[in-house]
Amino acid sequence: MNLLKSIVPLAALGVLLVALYMFKHDDFLTEVEAGAIDYFYSELEQEEQLGETLADALDHPKYEEKKNQIVSKFKNNQTISVAVIGSDAHSKGEVFENGETVEIPSWTELAEEELNDIYGEDTFDVNYLSGYKDLTTSEFYASEALQEVETMKPDIILFEPFLLNDHSNITLDQTLLNLSSIIRTMDQQIGAYVVVQPPHPLYQPNFYQEQAEALAAFMAEEDQPYLDHWSAWPDTEDEQLKQYLLEVPNGNYRPNKKGHTVWSEYIVDYFAGNN
Repeated sequence: MNLLKSIVPLAALGVLLVALYMFKHDDFLTEVEAGAIDYFYSELEQEEQLGETLADALDHPKYEEKKNQIVSKFKNNQTISVAVIGSDAHSKGEVFENGETVEIPSWTELAEEELNDIYGEDTFDVNYLSGYKDLTTSEFYASEALQEVETMKPDIILFEPFLLNDHSNITLDQTLLNLSSIIRTMDQQIGAYVVVQPPHPLYQPNFYQEQAEALAAFMAEEDQPYLDHWSAWPDTEDEQLKQYLLEVPNGNYRPNKKGHTVWSEYIVDYFAGNN
């Protein structure tokens, strides 16, 4: 796809020349020339359709200007930078077997690969910023984290507001207040397209479930783009959810291969305009 984008100006010129040739020598148009015309028109149409798909996926009144900038980058063969911020659930998965640690791809890696299959090689660069994974929302907002993220100049930020880290440390009201301040700073200081998402679900999570539901309600009130990927997982009261999680040595749970896969598929569907 990137190669095709780079040859579009030449392709257009080629189509024009062949069209002129057709006009003067219509009887002598070869199958190869006719096929070239069909090919270039098909690729131009495909690129236009993908641009419209991306624009529809990012269509939100709060981020109209940023959406147009991102779509423009796609049309001009520039990489779209996506920063993922949140707990360590976004890092490479780990399977612990017989005392050994085996890494599995994270949903960020899986999503980047699939998005680039859809939109073209190197269109999306998805990076998990792991340096903030142990912070609460209060610590994240009070630190220099936002200034550090600003220097990276991401086009899109996928932000998980550290619900699991906040769980035993600060109140839910304080978490939501921090989140509002963080998003406002991201909007004004960084200028990225900010999408909020919850962390991964847990089996029978009790208060954590209330946190996630309150987060979703708050994002609706704030009219903020929100990816409620929990809808793609088994219900939190369904024992099947255990098949998507693994217990790490500290007693916490993180997504396993199935968990990262379902999370990735939801993110890809969002950016492909399927949600």
